[in-house]
Amino acid sequence: MIALASLIPSGIYHPGLALVVACAALLLFVSGPKKSMVYIKDKRFLIPASIWVLVVVSAIFSNNKSEALSSLSVYLPFLLVPFSVFATESFTRQQVETVLTAFISGLCLSLLYCDVYSLVSIILTGETTVIENGVYSYHKFSSSGLTAAFKGWHPTYVACFAVWAIIFIYPYVASGSRMFFFNQKILWLILAFLLIHIVLLNSIAAIAAGLVVTGIAGVNRLRSSSISSATIAFSVLITICLLISFVWINPLHNVKIATVKARGFVVTDKEGERNFLTIRLAKWRTHVDLFSAYPLFGVTPGDIKDERKIAYQQHGFNNLAEINYNAHNQYLEVLTRLGILGFIMFVLYFCYPALHKNSNTIES
Repeated sequence: MIALASLIPSGIYHPGLALVVACAALLLFVSGPKKSMVYIKDKRFLIPASIWVLVVVSAIFSNNKSEALSSLSVYLPFLLVPFSVFATESFTRQQVETVLTAFISGLCLSLLYCDVYSLVSIILTGETTVIENGVYSYHKFSSSGLTAAFKGWHPTYVACFAVWAIIFIYPYVASGSRMFFFNQKILWLILAFLLIHIVLLNSIAAIAAGLVVTGIAGVNRLRSSSISSATIAFSVLITICLLISFVWINPLHNVKIATVKARGFVVTDKEGERNFLTIRLAKWRTHVDLFSAYPLFGVTPGDIKDERKIAYQQHGFNNLAEINYNAHNQYLEVLTRLGILGFIMFVLYFCYPALHKNSNTIES
């Protein structure tokens, strides 16, 4: 569990996952067949196992067998996460803190490595930008330029991991308590480090989420004081108005915001006409059409790339077809790949812990 927690948000997820799989297999072997079957027969294992079975069956019926096989590793965490949780019927608070600390440490160490990597790259090459896919230019301390140290470490995912880390840290900061071996000073430094990197990663979704989390934390702090509800509501309203004004004025000259204002909302993928929102709308429109064509079982993970490229071309989104972008929306991506059946399993997978929160207990 600790290994997974540190790997999932880190830049070494893919090579690290292979090691975790090997360790899980070794654990099953050492546990013996009887105990292993106890884990596998656990009803909580049914949904993640069903997702993986669906993926395997989809791979069998895919036309592109090599792509289908390579996609299997993407769905391994659906099995590994519940397996690591179900192996223990109860958790101590220290164990929970250890897992959260591992998550935060894996993320922060990876980000720190990216910072050093970018700095060294600038010093050695004299170049401050990096080219992605032969088209897009990023500053080495921003967005994909910052995460270029690790292949496939998408800045939006990383920024979202940073938001989650802030959510994990907040209760400890609010209560003034330690988080495993992190004292208050270190926790505040980590918070500042994460907030700075959310901005550097330039993910509008993560920045918005970070603002919401910060706002909720601020409201909770105000509610714990003697300030009236009316004053809090007024403060929230003023803050929202100021944020909207800040975004509209765009004093930091954020390129994504500037292009939305300049180019409008025409759904296109053409250079010079698109912005971060309209290109997503182009992706979503294409994937909705693909889902409509294969609603029950989806396009299959093996054929998604081939079918998606054709669909992009049919819509006239040739730039998207060239790079063959995914949906840029996990729910829509699952719907397209695995259909409504896979989507239901996917939703149940994340809802199950909340519906059966007493299956695993946390001991004091």
